Amino acid sequence: MYVAGRAHWKITLDDPKVLRVALYIREIGALTPPTNPEIPLLEPGTDVWPVWARPRSVERPLALSREERGSASIGWVRWWNHLLAVGATAWGELTDPRLNPFTATPELRRLLSHHLADAMEWATATADDPRFWRDLRAPGARLRSLVDGMEQERGRMARPFSLRVTTIPVAGKRVWRLGDDHLLVTHTLLHDDEIMVDWLRSVVRDLM
Repeated sequence: MYVAGRAHWKITLDDPKVLRVALYIREIGALTPPTNPEIPLLEPGTDVWPVWARPRSVERPLALSREERGSASIGWVRWWNHLLAVGATAWGELTDPRLNPFTATPELRRLLSHHLADAMEWATATADDPRFWRDLRAPGARLRSLVDGMEQERGRMARPFSLRVTTIPVAGKRVWRLGDDHLLVTHTLLHDDEIMVDWLRSVVRDLM
């Protein structure tokens, strides 16, 4: 997590590992969840591991019937929406040995039970990539300059506000507005911090 701000405003950039776990499960299980917005494929994919964290082996994809995969996909959508709302705190739900938080979605629970160890290891390994942490911190100074400049233009301090920016490692330069104070952005867009900050300008203007 990276936080940019001053006493009266805060912009938080975060990449909850639990979202990486969910995306891993979606792809290793060949799920087709009808999310809104539609979420692109992982980049890098589940078969790409950092050189310092390559596993000896991973579990083969669990065989599911079409009906089971469909039910798991629907359950995944509910899980995904929950994760977007609560963020990193949802990691604790995965530490329950029986995965009791998923009793209402038995097909997804079965998929998680089979692949969770690999998913958590992959999520941790890819999230620890120093190149990603560099990208997460890169917009900080630009964000402060952005808000400072807009305050000067308006001749007043910004109203107190908090903006949450959640990042996910999926393909393309994309951004989705999940609420007035919550954005979902791809790592590719985050990497291009100049475009990222320019896009944030209108969002910050609304909050000020």
